[in-house]
Amino acid sequence: MPERSSITQITNWGSEGTPGSAIAAGKQMTALAVEMGPTITFDEFRPSGYKYKTIVTPGKDSVEARLTGKPTYTEIVYPLSSLLGTATITTPGGGTASRLWTFNPSTTSPDTVATYTVEVGSSVRAQKFSYGLVTGLTMPFNRESTSITGTMIGQVMSDGITLTGTAAAVSLVPILANQVTVTSDATNGSLGSTTLSRVLSGEFSLTNKAMPLWVVNAANPSWVAHVEVEPQARLKLRVEADSGGMGYLTDARAGTTRFIRIGAVGTVIEAGTINYRMNMDMAAKVVSISDFTDDSGVYAIDFEFDIVHDAGWGKALTVAVTNTLTGL
Repeated sequence: MPERSSITQITNWGSEGTPGSAIAAGKQMTALAVEMGPTITFDEFRPSGYKYKTIVTPGKDSVEARLTGKPTYTEIVYPLSSLLGTATITTPGGGTASRLWTFNPSTTSPDTVATYTVEVGSSVRAQKFSYGLVTGLTMPFNRESTSITGTMIGQVMSDGITLTGTAAAVSLVPILANQVTVTSDATNGSLGSTTLSRVLSGEFSLTNKAMPLWVVNAANPSWVAHVEVEPQARLKLRVEADSGGMGYLTDARAGTTRFIRIGAVGTVIEAGTINYRMNMDMAAKVVSISDFTDDSGVYAIDFEFDIVHDAGWGKALTVAVTNTLTGL
């Protein structure tokens, strides 16, 4: 039998109809990798008089996984559908092949999220888990590169499975570093109007969105459901410490809410005006300020924002992605 080489490990996802009900993973991810393994807790006991333990028993059995990769206008809707909730999918005006995916996570109610059966492996050996749920995403960006990392949980892992042979690769349209623009405005109605011309780098993160629910029931081999908990939703911007960048110091002192967009515009899909596009819009308040520092020869400063609910806007965050995918 050939060795199981690391370079041949394929990642397939399948959108589950019912969370935890495993299905064939029919979509192959080629810009988003899942690094996973079994997570088992053990209960150990060593009685008096013995130097070594006499009892070691398994407890909780599940999967914790790490996501790594590059953001694309296409594959990005898979983790977003699990983290932010299922999107409303519409056809843009004047379009036929294009689709607009709009994610509006709720501030006060549980989000209806997508879960996945995930397969990782090769023809030599492979594993899978069901109830794959994305619990966090982080997206750093600068003029040179964009990337994406994240966390995922799943139920008990199955070993020695056969990969879904009909898994089709999702078409890749990368979000390029030179396609990204950051805007900041005083009202939600003017979102996307005022470009920040001296952003040196940034990072959007939404983490700790959910945790597994464990119950005492021998019929359940793993956790039974997920529960939403308080997430950490942050945006960090490194800006030149000029008159524009230092305006955030005034906002910090006044507790001002800014409406910030991280926008990316790709190539034309159709109709001459419908492009691959992603807009991440958020209401944000400054919560942390760094010392001044040098970055690329300019005097710079980091402002960190909490993403907050804005009563007038009725939400904290919305993400819109335009691509050609009609579903997961």
